[in-house]
Amino acid sequence: MSARIRELLDDAVAGITPDNPDPVTAVIARGRAARRRRRTLTTAALAAALLGTATAVAVTTHVAGNEAPPAASFAPPTPRVVNGEVVAGALHLPIPAGWTVATPVADAPCETLSTTVLISGPQKIGCQTAEIEVTGTASTWPAGRALLPKDVAPSADGQPGADPSARTDLPLIVLPPESVTLPGGEPAWMTDALDSEALAPDHAPGYSYYNVLHLPWSHVSITLRVDGAASRTIIDSIRTEPAALGALVLPVDTSSVELTTSDITDADPWTGHAETTDPATIAAVTRLLGSQPAMLTGACAGSSHNALRLTLAGDAPDPTSVIITLGDRCQEAVSSAGGRVRLTDATVSELEHLLGLAAR
Repeated sequence: MSARIRELLDDAVAGITPDNPDPVTAVIARGRAARRRRRTLTTAALAAALLGTATAVAVTTHVAGNEAPPAASFAPPTPRVVNGEVVAGALHLPIPAGWTVATPVADAPCETLSTTVLISGPQKIGCQTAEIEVTGTASTWPAGRALLPKDVAPSADGQPGADPSARTDLPLIVLPPESVTLPGGEPAWMTDALDSEALAPDHAPGYSYYNVLHLPWSHVSITLRVDGAASRTIIDSIRTEPAALGALVLPVDTSSVELTTSDITDADPWTGHAETTDPATIAAVTRLLGSQPAMLTGACAGSSHNALRLTLAGDAPDPTSVIITLGDRCQEAVSSAGGRVRLTDATVSELEHLLGLAAR
């Protein structure tokens, strides 16, 4: 599954720099320093803007459905402006006061547009970026910080090989994303925690902030090119239309399963990662998850929780992701294809045991 995971991560982070030939490498190496200067919006200014009312042209109103259908049956939305909000799927994102809304222009210069919300459908056009980008996407796969094994074989002449992050032949281990439960109940998954070093406000001028908030049920990706505090202000302003909840939606043709924990390290990532193609084990995993009762109220996942990333791959272009948040007060699983369930400690332990992590 590793080759497909690399392709998905490539797609998910392709906007770090418009001319980056290998964006996965940029994520692994944490290469977020831009070679171009740009103005960074202050948190205070953004908060003030979000309290105001933006001027925008109203277009066709989007009416979201009441259910979270399987990803394969859902067409990616094209974001629209409705009554001062960007609407896409179940997403409602207020436009900060004084900001403009733009759509990508194919032959425009490659630059980051300040105080601008850039909206687009699933087809990538041009190389413009903005401090907020809202995009409809066919993918439901959430990106995350990627690790590579440290025990890289030497080159043919016996000398140390190239930087592992520059190699494309190595398996990638992608950590679980940071989880957010948006008002209205839709899950959202972030690449980086808002209080991470990468999103700290004290970086030198020219530093390029980058984070992605992914709404799997709405098929919407929000790219944020502001620091963590400003990102929090934006995220706190978002609401989603309530979705009908049910048991986890899982693929019926799963051929491989991966499980990755959030507390593994670069030094020894394999201790928190397991993969199987054994049909009996896959059947036991899907049976265990599919038997959990639906969680109809009280969604609680937040970025402060440790997590597990379960990836179930079948014939569909994208694997199905099940993100499991762990904690005494909040232990739940959400499928990228729909559904949210509460998990007991015993269920989590059984899942880890089935995939061989409990004994490590």
